[in-house]
Amino acid sequence: HANYLQFCSASLTHEAIGIDPANISICPFVLYIYEHKRSPGKVTIGYRNPDFGNGNPSDPLSNKIHTFLKQIVDNTIVDY
Repeated sequence: HANYLQFCSASLTHEAIGIDPANISICPFVLYIYEHKRSPGKVTIGYRNPDFGNGNPSDPLSNKIHTFLKQIVDNTIVDY
């Protein structure tokens, strides 16, 4: 059992592209959730690390986006 959700944050994507047009590659963001048949009952929730093209993955915007995605995952786990 697996699902994923793709979406873009217009404000974060606009901010990233303003820094470097190659950052268009960060969109769409992808969240995933799955239960592996070898581990019934264990559900994994996460997100794909965005590719910042020529950007530095440790820059403030990258950290902002990772924090945004992590908060979605963390809130989902709490609500689950």
